[in-house]
Amino acid sequence: MKKTSKTIRTLSKKDKFRIAYRDGFTCQFCGSQPGYDEIEIDHLVPVSKGGSDDEANLIATCKKCNRGKSDLVMFPENMTEGRCRLDADWVVHKSFGEWQVKYHPTDNDMQPVLEFTPFGYWFELSRAHEPDWWWHVTSKGWTEPHKDSDFYLALAYFRRLARHDEGPRTEITITDLEEA
Repeated sequence: MKKTSKTIRTLSKKDKFRIAYRDGFTCQFCGSQPGYDEIEIDHLVPVSKGGSDDEANLIATCKKCNRGKSDLVMFPENMTEGRCRLDADWVVHKSFGEWQVKYHPTDNDMQPVLEFTPFGYWFELSRAHEPDWWWHVTSKGWTEPHKDSDFYLALAYFRRLARHDEGPRTEITITDLEEA
């Protein structure tokens, strides 16, 4: 029988404490308070699905919920805005004006997406770090220039959820917003 090795990522005690403290030492799925020694830190978007180790993608969970969730893309109810108005199969995690970060809770092969809701234009998490999104979206003229910041904020948040493995991360600055 062939042995396989698995890389297990560990957080520093300081990072674990900071996330557990932020979440009130409470499992974000069931609400239990297992105590610091028993609480675990889990990825909202699992690393196996392209998720990052950024704090925005980490939550406190109890062992039972963490084991039950396994490698599913799942956001606790208190971190969602409800079902998508136009397609009830999708759950909206967070909105930035007319941009929504959403996921499909029953299709584990589908990555979270960032969607511009008026036009149904979306892209998957795996494409979040492509360098030309800012130019691509703002050149379409879909929104008034003062709403471009909604896209900037949505993309910046979406990128925090996504693992970035290749090349330097493309950052968008406030200067970029003023020049657009």
